[in-house]
Amino acid sequence: MTESIQEVTSDTDKALMKTEEKKEIYRYIPVLIQLLIMMIVSLLTFERLYFSNQYFGELINIAGKQRMLSQRLVIESSDYLHDPSAANKERYQRYIQLMESDNAQINAMDLSTKERNYYEHTPALNDEVENYITQHKAFILHPGQERFNAIKLISKQLLRDLDSAVVLHQEQYEANLHSQQWIKLGETISFLLVITFSWFFVFRTSAKRLEQSYRQLEEANLTLEQKVQASVAKNREQEELMVQQSKLAALGEMIGNIAHQWRQPISAVSAIMMNIKWTAIHQGMDTKFLDERMREANEQLKYMSQTIEDFRNFFKPDKEKEPFDLFTACEKAYKILKDNLESKNIKMEIHRAEGITSYGYPNEFSQVILNIISNARDVMFERKVEKPRIDIFLEKDLTNVYCEIKDNGGGISKEIIQKIFDPYFTTKFKARGTGMGLYMSKIIIEKNMEGTLSVSNSDVGAVFTIKLALHPVTGE
Repeated sequence: MTESIQEVTSDTDKALMKTEEKKEIYRYIPVLIQLLIMMIVSLLTFERLYFSNQYFGELINIAGKQRMLSQRLVIESSDYLHDPSAANKERYQRYIQLMESDNAQINAMDLSTKERNYYEHTPALNDEVENYITQHKAFILHPGQERFNAIKLISKQLLRDLDSAVVLHQEQYEANLHSQQWIKLGETISFLLVITFSWFFVFRTSAKRLEQSYRQLEEANLTLEQKVQASVAKNREQEELMVQQSKLAALGEMIGNIAHQWRQPISAVSAIMMNIKWTAIHQGMDTKFLDERMREANEQLKYMSQTIEDFRNFFKPDKEKEPFDLFTACEKAYKILKDNLESKNIKMEIHRAEGITSYGYPNEFSQVILNIISNARDVMFERKVEKPRIDIFLEKDLTNVYCEIKDNGGGISKEIIQKIFDPYFTTKFKARGTGMGLYMSKIIIEKNMEGTLSVSNSDVGAVFTIKLALHPVTGE
């Protein structure tokens, strides 16, 4: 009888404990809802900040380009005045169309009230640009010194107003950034208040019950602790990966800003060269010699402009998967490292077959190739390899494409070859490597692009093999 009573009592105690546990759980629900709402708000704020920065970067870039084009049109009108040939006219009209297109693009953007007033009312920059374009179109029909002088006069005022527009866009960008920072600060303070409130009114009141349950959970905690450590390690890897990706994105933004800053001096140098040319011609110098030197100088300016553009596009993140040619992606990485490889006397060649295409993220694939080439370069340079060489072989079969990167740097030792794709593993000094390059490369190929990345040794060096699904060329 006593045993029956004890059993009933025990069952009653268990039922009461379950009821209390449910009450405790119900107390957590409002806190969890608040935290969830704050996480959603934080993500939305981050997304808004990202796209806002992207928008202002594009706006400042176009405004700077308009500034460059306004001065370029003065040069083109000067050329057309002295030589109204079909080639000069065609080039002149092309620059007019570019400036017209950029002006239309700015007008279509969602400008702030202050910026819109600058373009439409005071000083009515939009009207200034349209008038400037109209003057050039009229000049093409009826070129003359008087019209040319009027264009130069207008261009001076327009240049000042375009400079002010760039400054205005920069101020709006900084004001927007400052506003977003205050919002993030408010979110952080709110989060801390919720945590504080939760501690005093929810978590602290549950401490006694947790203490009573500790012994029962002690054994389970041993397993849980291992899981937590594994999860923390995994989260740390993901955070490091995100940091590396954000560094690449920041590098791309920085290079974009450099490209914007380069355009003005390149345009100025071009203008100076044209002035030198015409002055020298008027003083009786050899026209053929001048034309040849001008062509060479323009080629160098074009190369500088294209180089910075290549860098800017290389670090631009891909948003969606798309068909891409592996040779083009490999060549993009090679262009970035070409000068550095040549300075170390490292020869590189890409061997390809026709139709080596896949489906994925071309810029990320190029970053993988760049990581592997960079590692091979460092190894061969440190080992002082004679006649260092890197070869990339692009091949395919019925279902897959293959990219093999081979070097003659002596290969990877058996002790570490199974570890080189592990995060934080590096044979370099900490100042020269984080151990994340090959890990990121494997993540990109195997998770983002559903392929495989492996490594082996040949008789002379290391062989990295990338396998991706074949994407047939249209028409095959």
